[in-house]
Amino acid sequence: MQRRNIVKITIILSLAIGLVLFREEWDKNGGLTALAGTGENIRGFAWSENIGWVSFNSRDCDIDGDGIFEGATETGGSAPAGCPTAGTAVDYGVNVDSGGDFSGYGWSENIGWLVFERIKVCDGDKTVVCANNGQCVSQGLGSCNFINPPGFPYNEGSGKIAHYDSSTKQVNGWAYILALGDNGWLKLKKEASDSGAAYGVSIDTDNGGKFKNWAWNGNTAYGTGIGWLSFNCEDAGTCAAAEYHVQAPVPAELNITSIDQHAVSPCDSCSCLKINWTVGAQSQQDGFNLYENTIEVAGGLNPDILSYLRNGLEPGTAYVYKVRAYSSFGYVEDTDTGTTKSICSIGSSSITGIGVCPDTINLSWSAPASACAISYYRVARCDCATTACANCPDSGGASYIELASGGCGDPKPVGAACFDDTFTAENNAGYFRYIVSGHCNEEDIDGDWSLASSKIQPCPKAPKWIEKKVE
Repeated sequence: MQRRNIVKITIILSLAIGLVLFREEWDKNGGLTALAGTGENIRGFAWSENIGWVSFNSRDCDIDGDGIFEGATETGGSAPAGCPTAGTAVDYGVNVDSGGDFSGYGWSENIGWLVFERIKVCDGDKTVVCANNGQCVSQGLGSCNFINPPGFPYNEGSGKIAHYDSSTKQVNGWAYILALGDNGWLKLKKEASDSGAAYGVSIDTDNGGKFKNWAWNGNTAYGTGIGWLSFNCEDAGTCAAAEYHVQAPVPAELNITSIDQHAVSPCDSCSCLKINWTVGAQSQQDGFNLYENTIEVAGGLNPDILSYLRNGLEPGTAYVYKVRAYSSFGYVEDTDTGTTKSICSIGSSSITGIGVCPDTINLSWSAPASACAISYYRVARCDCATTACANCPDSGGASYIELASGGCGDPKPVGAACFDDTFTAENNAGYFRYIVSGHCNEEDIDGDWSLASSKIQPCPKAPKWIEKKVE
């Protein structure tokens, strides 16, 4: 059986009219309620020399899902002939779930619906969709039963009719061309028991999730059928004339870009981290999972939101994060191995200081309770210059200079106390504020800075004696 020796099919006017009437009638009785192009995950076009384009999702032509055909592909180029240039769109689409089972519908302007799930039809006319026996009996079309493929696999009368095997990356089973009834079975992969040339649809998850190869509907004994259906122009060698393929959602190029302390309500900077990431421009994912220190802490995150706020964290603990983008066809992930984060744990209210004239301040603070042992502390100071300390904000910042000398800077204090003796005669009567941060050698990480202490003087002025007459 050669790919070019296909059985030609003539689409006569009566069939075209019948498909239009069927489409309208099915819409009236709610038959299309299961079709949802915006919720289905397979996109793109297949091609047959006999029936032309087969669209796998209404969003192939109705890009924004507003029910109106835009007449352009998602990439902004000219749409294939399968896309109307204008008009009302009907939601439809093909889906592959997390277990690999197919469902949903594709559409051809020339042959109608291509069905990837087991639907009910009337025994007397298997182009007529039904929900119960009464709908068939009233038309003299027998009983209403589920379609059943003519052979292996999935011809047990229930369950799926098409399936993707993630271990082999192959698709097997069937699709059903509704307008052809019993003659409409499209086989997606040649089984060992089948005769003829080898063929079969596969999904190249290592190359962006493109479908590849061919499916077959011959029915030569009946003189009707569509022959070969190509899922990728590369296999047909026709990409120069018309580029097309069917596309599965495959995530790609995920990178954690930053992990930041977050101090916006309901968080403070000692209990929250915001994890941010990016994905490749062509990445298609069903969602994200977030792992903290190898344990999944958030799953099924919105596929369009590229950040997550992690709350309720333990002060002083080091955290490592991994983000995974996933779909039914695989996953990509990134682990933030180089920039693990610790959370601040030194409260500003615990930083106290006593001035010792003429030029020293003795500082102390509460040691943090931490799963990561603090190996030394960093101390930074701000010169208030005014008694109000308006230029030394509570949250720290550029006004604070880390001490690199003296009793708080060289060497850095290993305990929760130090003395700052780096004042000059010009500033030893002023006011100063301090912030403190712990460092963990085992993770080679710095905690975030504490909030600022109260204002402290190296050499407080002596109290003045004032005599006051008591009347």
